[in-house]
Amino acid sequence: LSCMICVIQKLVQIVYSVYALGVLVIAFFMAVVFGRIYLFFQKQNIILAFQRIIRVCIKWGFFVTGVRYEGKWDPIVDESSNYVVVSNHRSILDISLYYLFLPFSVSFFAKKELFRVPLLRFLLIHQGHFSIDRSNRRRSFEGLTDVVEKLRSGRSCLLFPEGTRSTGGDMLPFKRGAFQLAVQSDIPVLPCYLYGTDRVLRKGSFLCRPGKIGLKIGRPIVLGDAERQLSERQQQEWLMDQARQSMAQMQVDVQGA
Repeated sequence: LSCMICVIQKLVQIVYSVYALGVLVIAFFMAVVFGRIYLFFQKQNIILAFQRIIRVCIKWGFFVTGVRYEGKWDPIVDESSNYVVVSNHRSILDISLYYLFLPFSVSFFAKKELFRVPLLRFLLIHQGHFSIDRSNRRRSFEGLTDVVEKLRSGRSCLLFPEGTRSTGGDMLPFKRGAFQLAVQSDIPVLPCYLYGTDRVLRKGSFLCRPGKIGLKIGRPIVLGDAERQLSERQQQEWLMDQARQSMAQMQVDVQGA
C-alpha cells in the first residue's frame, strides 16, 4: 500500500510539474507580447515598464500554480538609491522574487549565450541586464568596467556571491566580484536572503511542487570613514564579511519564525 501511495504521489508531482512548465512558457510569451505592445506606443521608461510587465506575469504564474510568496524588508531601504544587491542562491525561481519585492529596478548578469536566443534576447536587452563573457577574461573585465560606469550613473545590479546554487542549508563561500563592483562604483551593498524556493524547485530537478517562498531584504551596508582608510581589497573583504553576517542572521530569523 505504501508503495502504491508513493507511485501516486510521484505521478501527481509529474503532472503538476508539466502544468507548471506550461504556465512558465505562457507567462514568458505574455511578457514578450505585452512588452512589444508597450514599445509600439511608448519609448520612455522602458526598463521600469518591462520589469513591471514581468512582475505581473510572475504574479499570475504563481497564482495559477498555487505558489505562495512573501517579502520582508527594512524600512531604511531607499527606493530612490541604487545598490549592489547580494543574495544566497537556491533555485532558478530566485530571480522572480526580486522582480516582485525590490522597490527599485535591478539588472542582473546573464551569460552572453542567452542574448543569442531571439525572444529571450528581447526581454534581456529591454530590461537593461548585463551580458557577461565567462570564456574570455579580457572581455569579461571590459564588461565589468562598463557595469561600474552604469552603477555610478544610478543603476542597481543583483549578484549571487556564492557563484552557484547551493543545495544544503549552509551558504557556500563568497566570491569577491560583487563587492569589487560596490567598492569601485562607491555604492552600498544590500544583503538579501531567499528561502523556500529550493523546496518548490530544487537544483538539478524539473519536478516542482506548490509551496511557500520568500525574500528578506536586509539593511544597506555602507563603507564608513574608518573603512575608507583601508586598501581596496580590504574594503571588499570587509563588505563581504558584513554581508555574510547579515545574511546568516536573516537565515536564523527566517528559520526561527
